This record gives sequence, C-alpha cells and structure tokens, in this order.
Amino acid sequence: MAHIPSKGLRIFLVLLSAAALLAVPSLTSTRAQDAGLVTYGSIVMGTISSSSPSPTYRFNGTAGDLVNVDVIRLGEGLNPTVSLIQSNQQILVTVARDRYVDSSNAVYLAQFLPETGTYSLAISGANSTTGDYILRLRGRPQTNFTQINLADGAKVVIPQTAAPQ
Repeated sequence: MAHIPSKGLRIFLVLLSAAALLAVPSLTSTRAQDAGLVTYGSIVMGTISSSSPSPTYRFNGTAGDLVNVDVIRLGEGLNPTVSLIQSNQQILVTVARDRYVDSSNAVYLAQFLPETGTYSLAISGANSTTGDYILRLRGRPQTNFTQINLADGAKVVIPQTAAPQ
C-alpha cells in the first residue's frame, strides 16, 4: 500500500522543489511547449496539457554515454512517463514509474547510448494525466576500465607503521 503524504507535506515538497530550482544558476529557460535542444546538465520546467500532451526534447549523445533522466511532477494529477528515442525514431526504453519508489511522483531512466547521434526524450502523462514537471538530463561519457579477474590473486602490502586513516 502506498503512503500518501499529508496535504501540508505535499505543499512543502512543491515549495521546496520550486526553491531548489530558483537556486540553480544554470536552469534552462526552455519551457515544455518550446521543447527543443537540451544538453547534459539541463534542468527544464514544463507542463503537459491537452494542447501539449507529449513535449519532446532533443540532445546529442555519443556511443557509450550513460544518460540519466529524472522527471518529477510538481503538484497533483500528473503521472509522468519518459521515453528515450534514437534518431531513427526507434524507442530504446520507456519508463512509467520509478522502480525504486512506490509512487507515481517521478520517473527515473538510466541508459547507455548504443550509438552517436541525436536522441529525443518524450515526456507524457500516463492515462492522459496532465500537470507540471521538472526534467533533469545528466550524462557522462563512456569510461574505459581494466577488468579484474577475481580468480587471480592480488598482493596487498600494508605497512605496520602506516599512519592512521
């Protein structure tokens, strides 16, 4: 059974979210109706309505990038969903709720990009719900690493006179 916060707590969370957005100096001024191009690090406020049921944002990505997308609803009504779409219009993944939280307040998507190109994020409301939201796009390039074989032994030397940590 999902816990529904009290009305006072919901109002506090909405005000806290708005205050956090005002404190972010790099807040993108793009509104949902404008959609358009976003970059890693962008934070966008938007609205899903009957006249704009699925705003779409584009961004450029490189093969191997890890992309993280958060869509957080502001207020009541909206049950957000987000789809990550390749440049050939193939949907890579659609997320309709946050798998870590038993709630429809937010969705979280994490995906490695399969190729270099322009991708799209389509934001919508499940079951035609509408309302305001915050979109945050984060990304990091592919990380090269050395694989460790657990069957191989490793020699670790700890000096007896080492300084405390």
